[in-house]
Amino acid sequence: MGPGKAHNSPADQHASEAKSTGRSKEFTRAALFAMVGAWFGFLFGPNAMVSATNSNFLNVLPDALGVSRTAVSGVLATSVWIVAVCVPIAGRQMDRYGIRRIILTGIILLAAHFWRLVK
Repeated sequence: MGPGKAHNSPADQHASEAKSTGRSKEFTRAALFAMVGAWFGFLFGPNAMVSATNSNFLNVLPDALGVSRTAVSGVLATSVWIVAVCVPIAGRQMDRYGIRRIILTGIILLAAHFWRLVK
């Protein structure tokens, strides 16, 4: 780099490109790659580890609920896919409306659900 040239960060370059084209380049190849990687991380990462502990309950839940072991396994397997689909949607809503508003809504819905379960 020569003596009169300033070093632009990637964020500065992105901002100047957005100004020159008049639109944001939110969905670049790198952003989509990161999104897919995060999706797989949530699908096979901590959620899968928590779901693996569900096997401890496969002998107890069918007897307690009066259903077959296959039904319990199907619900537990489906929950992994539901989380994998909902996490990107929740992230987008957090970006749009703010984390506090989405988390507060989730806590209220969870409390209402638990309240309904104990009644």
